[in-house]
Order: sequence, then C-alpha cells, then structure tokens
Amino acid sequence: MKRYFSNLVLPLLTMALISCSKPEIPKGFIKFEMKTMQKAEGDSILKIKGFAQVKLAYPDITEATNNGILTILRNYVNNQILLALFKEGRYKQPEFLIENFLAEYKKFKDRDPSAAQYWFLERTVDISLSTDRIASFRFYESSFLGGAHPNTNAYYTNYDLGTGGKLELKDLFIEGYENKLNTLVEKKFREVRGLKPDENLNEAGYQFADNKFRVNNNLGFTNEGIVLFYNAYEVAPYYMGSTKVNITYRELEGLLKKEFLPVQK
Repeated sequence: MKRYFSNLVLPLLTMALISCSKPEIPKGFIKFEMKTMQKAEGDSILKIKGFAQVKLAYPDITEATNNGILTILRNYVNNQILLALFKEGRYKQPEFLIENFLAEYKKFKDRDPSAAQYWFLERTVDISLSTDRIASFRFYESSFLGGAHPNTNAYYTNYDLGTGGKLELKDLFIEGYENKLNTLVEKKFREVRGLKPDENLNEAGYQFADNKFRVNNNLGFTNEGIVLFYNAYEVAPYYMGSTKVNITYRELEGLLKKEFLPVQK
C-alpha cells in the first residue's frame, strides 16, 4: 500500500511543479558599429550664399540573436535612414540619398542663382539602450529645404531581442498601468514645461483632446530610465517646440515589467 501511494504521488508532484513553473523568458543580443556618412555642396564658409549638407549616422548591425531577428533590425534601420525626401519610397543605398539631396539643391540654385539658402539634412538612427532582452532605437531627423523654418523630429522604437517583435506599451507595462503611468508622466510633463499642477493645458497653449493629458507611444529606454518624447506640432504649436520627459526606473517600480529592466551585459 505504501509503495502504491509513493508511486502515485511522485508523478502528480512532478506534474504540479511543471504546471506552476513559468516559461523561460527568451534572451538575445546584438552587435553593431556606428557608421557616419556626410557630404556638402557650395560655400561652406559663408553658408548664407548657398550651401547644402547631408549627414547620416546609423548602426551597422552585424550580429543578433538569430538571422531572423538580424534581418528585422537591419530592415528597421534601412527603412529609417533611406526614406526618400523628394519622392515616395526609399533609396537602396545611403549614397543615393545623399546624391539626390545635393542634386535637388543644385536644381534649386539653377532655377534661382540669387537665392541664398542653407539646406541641410541630418538623419540619425542610434541605439539608446541594448540589454539581453531589448534594443531601443531612436530615429532623429533635422532638416531644412526652404520654407519658414527647419523641422526636427525624434521617434523611438523598441524590439524584443528574444522574439524580434516590436514592443508596444501594453507589452512593456503591467496590466492596469494606464492611469498610473498617465499620472506620473503628466506630473513630469508639467514640471518640464513649468506648468502648475492644476493649470489648464489648453489655456496654456497645448492641444490635448478634451483638455486631458495623455501618454503617447513615443517611448524609449536609456540607462537611467525611459524617455517619452512629444514632437513639435504633436501637442503644441511649432514655436513651443518639443517636450522630452525622463522617468527613472525607480519611479517605474510596479509599472514596468521586470523582464524589461535593464541588466547590462
């Protein structure tokens, strides 16, 4: 009787342990080297007489968790860096983008030789954080191709190095995070902008729907914490500029999923 009982309990106990154990979180890695390309046309000393300049910087990713993830990450970098300016689509090589930009500037000068404008394009993809689970990319672009003023934008994109999937807010934060994260980010936003806790956002010049602050999806990771970035025109007129909100990992305790806390390699 005792023998029968022990034989029965052991498989049941093993099954219970298996059913209660959590699946292992997939981990990964990347290796990359930053590359820079730049070229200019015109009078580099007195730029007001006519000058055009292009600068591209991006990570050349050589290794990743597997070939599938390597392809995903390389495609992201290429899609950002090679985005066309004067037509739809993307260029095949950075050199084509640079030559096309300078050629368009030459056409502009040929049409109006007396025009004195400084055209420029600075486009960067960098990795603001890389851990054994996540790669956080920042795309930055600043440009002027004539018009009233230059334009500058920054966008963050995060990839899970275990799966290759693009991470959204719901993937990064614990279920039920919305109100807590919104309250935390709004407090920081008001501090950065010098707004009182009860100050009316719309009356202060901001453009939030229903006059209610909302967290956007433009979120990136750094060594210190997360960054939320609001570009010009997104929630305020151009003259008010962009807004960058930094939140430390300590402030995110109980909100950010533990597997995305940065443990540096």
